[in-house]
Amino acid sequence: MESGDRDVPGISVRWLSADHGGLLEHLRELGLAITPEAPRIAFPSADLEIVPVNVATPPARKAPDRLELDPVRNQPSPVARPSPPRFDLIAIGWATVDLERAASAFPGTTFAKAPPDDLLGARAWVTEPTTATGIVLLEPATEGRLAAFLARHGEGPAALYLAVPLKPDGGIRRRPRAPATPGGGPFGAELLVHASSREGPWLLVATRDARPATE
Repeated sequence: MESGDRDVPGISVRWLSADHGGLLEHLRELGLAITPEAPRIAFPSADLEIVPVNVATPPARKAPDRLELDPVRNQPSPVARPSPPRFDLIAIGWATVDLERAASAFPGTTFAKAPPDDLLGARAWVTEPTTATGIVLLEPATEGRLAAFLARHGEGPAALYLAVPLKPDGGIRRRPRAPATPGGGPFGAELLVHASSREGPWLLVATRDARPATE
């Protein structure tokens, strides 16, 4: 376990997206009331806002999507809608080439080893405890999605882990119509429901217990 010196308060997340419509559609299909006119959702642990970028830019010249993190506002934006019950943004996936060095950058925060994220090809450390939106440090274990993200973007926020209402068998109640890729991750079974590109960022849904299944 490691601790460090970067503050981790409540978080406001902005997803700057060239595929603004597709990302909003995937979130709506999961059961979130998010629209171009009201693009912010207030989860219990964090706020999420979808921001369109490169709208008039030809596809070949569009800049890649990216995630931005800010301290959560004391008062939510007037257009922020509360998320439905049992939805939450449980963690931010932070891409790094060195887990120990990345952990040392978060102040007063303890990390524990967690199961790898198979869909991203990454080893994972998670924050303890997980009462608020946590941080999942992700280090490449294969030449997979996370390695591609680091080659394109460098270190930083790379993925969002979302908890949604589950059926008794642990499956999610509502699935995006687009194909969702299943796999294992730091919170157990998960689905990759939105990928801006192979280089990320990504939206993943925990399909079992939202608490880390630490090893």
